[in-house]
Amino acid sequence: MNKQITLMALLFAGIYCFGEEHTGWQAPPEFMKNPRRGMNYDESKVPPYKLPEMLTMLDGTKVSNAAIWTHQRRPEILELFKKEMYGRAPLERPGGMSFKVFDEDAKAIGGRATRKQIRINFTEKEDGPGLDVLVYLPNNVKRPVPTFLTIEFQGNHKLHTDPAIRVNHAYERSRGRRIPSKIERGTRANRYPI
Repeated sequence: MNKQITLMALLFAGIYCFGEEHTGWQAPPEFMKNPRRGMNYDESKVPPYKLPEMLTMLDGTKVSNAAIWTHQRRPEILELFKKEMYGRAPLERPGGMSFKVFDEDAKAIGGRATRKQIRINFTEKEDGPGLDVLVYLPNNVKRPVPTFLTIEFQGNHKLHTDPAIRVNHAYERSRGRRIPSKIERGTRANRYPI
């Protein structure tokens, strides 16, 4: 019975996949009307590229067994991600880095949580680069609870309508200072159900 259901599902998936022409990802029309500067939403404008072979080392050696994959190719791919995509974490704490709790409210969200806001400055300069961390910890919990860590580039004040959340300012490297963000509280709350 399970084999029949699996075969029927594969048959329908095959009909669906091969019965339609797939054109790849399509940007929503509003992105095409007002594209952000420097962004490309039109796949036809992407220059030709070739992705590296997963089972071929950078020096051309083929991956022929699990040991080569585990000890050579996989670390090579991770290094490419560090170099080309995500960057490397600093090995040591930057000089002048500081942490300051600037807000703590044990009765946030109708008393269900404790809200903490912490400013992390990466340099000695108060108005230099840094970030604000927003933490909500549930009250009246007697055991550890899961924690989600995320980065919100548009400011913590967009995560919830709570007026006590500080409006963040974006740091613009080219200007060497922070610039004001739009005060739009809770506009991204649907992404973070606090």
